[in-house]
Amino acid sequence: MRKDLLSFATACTLGVAVAFAASASAQAQDTHRYAAPGDHFYQEPQEAPHGLRFANLEASMNTDPLIWSSDPGWQLHRTPENEMADATDMLRAAIPAGTSANDAAALLHHAGARCAPANGSQLVCRYHNVETPRSGVSLDNVLWRVWLDLADGRVNNLVVTRDWTRQR
Repeated sequence: MRKDLLSFATACTLGVAVAFAASASAQAQDTHRYAAPGDHFYQEPQEAPHGLRFANLEASMNTDPLIWSSDPGWQLHRTPENEMADATDMLRAAIPAGTSANDAAALLHHAGARCAPANGSQLVCRYHNVETPRSGVSLDNVLWRVWLDLADGRVNNLVVTRDWTRQR
């Protein structure tokens, strides 16, 4: 009986070892699959380069202008490109052409945005913020979007927009 118990324990141990080896091999092969945005995060560095944070980009923006009384409120306003130049330059420096889509999504994730495919060849990353300009007289809902045009899984162009609506 003891001999049977010993051979059964040996067989169980061997079975567990084989199962562990097979699962480790499958995991190693799985690392080569396409990682959807958010599946892959930076390994080095752990933070976005140069302290890139959307909160900092938003804080550096000029206060949005007063809305004329004829504006019904909740109307979408786009920040002019010339006011976005510094932020666009910072993002283009952090995500140069040729950056993999996964690395770009991870960097923007670390900066505070959330990314999702817009279509087969474009990724869009969004950052939402709320500000209270003019000493709290109104509330602005702010939406930053970084549009990443992709070719073969790599970034080939980047466009930044900032839209806002005012609630009175």
